[in-house]
Amino acid sequence: MLLNVRSHSESSSLSSSSYPDLIRELQTFVPLGLYRKDRPVIFRYLCRKALALQVFGRPSGDRFIEVGFGLGDWMLTLADFGLTGVGVDLSPEAVSKMREVVRASKRNLEILCGDIMEVEIHEQFDWVFAFEVLEHLEDDEVGIRRLANLSKPNGKILLSVPAHMRYWTRHDEAAGHFRRYERADLIQKLSRNGFRVELAWCYGFPLSNLLGHFRSFAAPELRSLNMREKTIISGVRRPTYERLGRFLSCVVALALPVQLWLQNRFLLSDIGDGYVVAATKTSSK
Repeated sequence: MLLNVRSHSESSSLSSSSYPDLIRELQTFVPLGLYRKDRPVIFRYLCRKALALQVFGRPSGDRFIEVGFGLGDWMLTLADFGLTGVGVDLSPEAVSKMREVVRASKRNLEILCGDIMEVEIHEQFDWVFAFEVLEHLEDDEVGIRRLANLSKPNGKILLSVPAHMRYWTRHDEAAGHFRRYERADLIQKLSRNGFRVELAWCYGFPLSNLLGHFRSFAAPELRSLNMREKTIISGVRRPTYERLGRFLSCVVALALPVQLWLQNRFLLSDIGDGYVVAATKTSSK
């Protein structure tokens, strides 16, 4: 079930709540399953994951595929909910680590290494997940059609992309991005390639926007690498602040409830630094 989240115009202000009431409200914006033991604390990813959990809910028995699973947290979260599925990633490092985790935990997940445009998959899925993937594809509409082929009729897709070319920085170049997106353009591309968009939220405001400046400053120089090589690295590279130690990761985690409370009030605006989009496959093929 797709959930409705209040826009900023429908929400109460900070001044209208007492401090204890505000704390209780903030805690409700940290969904069950957001934090997982021994998983990375990466701020922007957790902002996105919180929204994905709201959209996804907890369907039972569904099969899923995740394209570009990176560090693997979303797949493991779904497995913790009892779902089974397939993960595909370009990075041999990501695939090797994920296979070790799956083997040790005996989760019912299949892990494949390769380009989603080339890997043979003879199955269609209830859910298709593609977080931070389309911007790495030179022809993203071909990629969208590939995702549609992986989806069952009336199946669901949940994806995310970076928002707004005006936010383009050195981080995008280092990560192997071809573009950032505008909401209308993204909806049009999905609509003409087999999907009906159910929601398109702009997330990340305000704290992820601010961290974007730091990500740009800290982005490595990777001019010697081609776009594919940059993409492979980007999926497993951790943010600089996350590598600096547990203390700073905890600071980031403590800021998260406030961020989620605020970002849910601006999802219908266009001032965040990323989009989360849910859509339903409309074609029967």
